[in-house]
Amino acid sequence: MGRPRRINIENGIFHIIAKSVEETKLFNDEEERKYFVKILEQEKYKFKINIYAYCLMSNHYHLLIKTNEPNLSDFIKNLNYRYAQFYNYKNFRRGHLFMDRFKSFFIDKEGYLLNVSRYIHLNPLEANIVQKPENYKWNSYNVYFYDLKNNIIDKNEFYELLSIDKEYYIEYVNEFINLYYFDNDFTNDNFISKNNKLIDHYFSDKIPDKKLLRDLMIYYLINRNYPIVEIISYFNVSKAQIYRTFQKVKLMIKKDPTITKFYNEIEKKSLIYQE
Repeated sequence: MGRPRRINIENGIFHIIAKSVEETKLFNDEEERKYFVKILEQEKYKFKINIYAYCLMSNHYHLLIKTNEPNLSDFIKNLNYRYAQFYNYKNFRRGHLFMDRFKSFFIDKEGYLLNVSRYIHLNPLEANIVQKPENYKWNSYNVYFYDLKNNIIDKNEFYELLSIDKEYYIEYVNEFINLYYFDNDFTNDNFISKNNKLIDHYFSDKIPDKKLLRDLMIYYLINRNYPIVEIISYFNVSKAQIYRTFQKVKLMIKKDPTITKFYNEIEKKSLIYQE
């Protein structure tokens, strides 16, 4: 089977993950990180890209962007090529630095856009690199939380897209931090278990029907490409039941505004699974 075609569209919003080959460390020192941020800014303006969030990790980076022209692939290829040239020259290295194919996740819903931004900003906390997210220098967290001056992040447009303000965003992220990272109930659970506890915390009063809540969670997990075999195992249902649940919830969301509202909120509050 061939690779799925890359989506290159105008006004598309994407979560980008670009990883190094063979777990190579992408950023060895501050000079390399500064250079990447510098060319990210240059390529942003060259390709007319809006950037809503970024995070540099050890062997990969995250971007949350909007393309104003159908040029997603060209933007990432150019960015990666320029950084690889600099990196290889500085480190007396040859060959590819990045994996041939970067990951791009198309974001078509406002709630999920909000959720992905939170996921990117808290990546260093999730990876236990820092104890507090504001202590990490190489992402856009402090641009949003402490108004750090930055020429890359289109913060105001991000707020406008979601019809929110700074106070709402800070409360949204902090509520998650306090619940998820400082509550022992979430220690050592697998992804589905953690996510179900999270959603139950937020929605047990709003959606007292436990079966409906379960069905909405199954729909969310399938929609976000979580492995079907793990969904079947966790919920102890058959593949046929999973399929019927997905189709049933899909129809409910289409027909019932209340269910649509509940599902949109679940997309805002859930954990992100992107493998």
